[in-house]
Amino acid sequence: MNNSNESTPSGQASQITEQTQDFATLSGVDLIRRSNLVNEFVLVDGLGRSGKGMIGHILASMDRVEKVRLDLGYDTCHRLYRLGKITHDAAVCMLKIEADLGLYNNYIGREVNFRFKDMSGIWANTRPITYIRRLFSEEGAPAVQRIRQERPIFQSLSHDALQSANLFFDAFGDRLRFIHIVRDPVDIIYEWVRRGFGERIGTDGQEVQLSRAWGREVVPLYAIGWEDEYLSITPTERVIKMVKTAFDDTAAGYAKLTEDRQSQVLFLLFDEFVVNPNPWCQEIAGWLKTTVTRRTNSRLKKEQCPRTIPPDQRPSRVEDIRAKASEKYMDILEEHTERYWELFSRHSLESKA
Repeated sequence: MNNSNESTPSGQASQITEQTQDFATLSGVDLIRRSNLVNEFVLVDGLGRSGKGMIGHILASMDRVEKVRLDLGYDTCHRLYRLGKITHDAAVCMLKIEADLGLYNNYIGREVNFRFKDMSGIWANTRPITYIRRLFSEEGAPAVQRIRQERPIFQSLSHDALQSANLFFDAFGDRLRFIHIVRDPVDIIYEWVRRGFGERIGTDGQEVQLSRAWGREVVPLYAIGWEDEYLSITPTERVIKMVKTAFDDTAAGYAKLTEDRQSQVLFLLFDEFVVNPNPWCQEIAGWLKTTVTRRTNSRLKKEQCPRTIPPDQRPSRVEDIRAKASEKYMDILEEHTERYWELFSRHSLESKA
């Protein structure tokens, strides 16, 4: 027979109290990660459907740049931090570990994606044989030594990370470069509507974005502050306002950076890039202290760059959106588009030429 006090309700309550006190004591521990494997990190950031995958594949064709990765840990971490769900020191450590583990796994062939159609798979990237060979390479210290010798530029894709840019710079400092892709809001909204993002977030098990409870309903984090409005409007109207909200938060995140940190952010204009990619590739390569290669031209062709954007594409998409949204939300779209061009037109390479 167990005569331990733990078997009684009062004993169990006492044990829980002691554990709670222990957790409270541990909550004061400051977390730190001083060592690192990633010395050069480029985060390809932007809203969903902005063209991050295309740019990531083109980057991977440049010297020393690793293949595309889509590690959701970055998205989850910065959003939890903005919500106050995790502390600053915990968030910084999580970001550092995510990056270092991602690069290490790249170098030993762990978590290699062999699916032919996946954006992050080796077959969709420029140097698949490199990653197959790494499957047979040594792990541990020899892998770390190869990383030190080869000085890779690690890259990953992220969503809306510029909203929390200071957190990322606190983690990586001058090792980090942001490439934030900006695309015409009309195109983003059109693509989001086509993919059902005005209904799927929080209701579709395949959609993994964080959402919040609102009464008995579920709404996306994008709708914080206007939850009742979100629930009362059409899916297209939801998308218009979600895209605007994300844009405003991104602009605010960038504005909070010091000038030094802002110099580590490059705004890439999608429409300008796809029409005339070579100046942009040279600009990016110089900024990352790397070079384009013969593989870069091959990758550009695979991504259909340069391409011509049909002149009737934008008007057609505007009318498609208008058919599903009230004038109130079309006015929001128009206002948002004007502010978009006001903020980002100065980053055009054509205007600098």
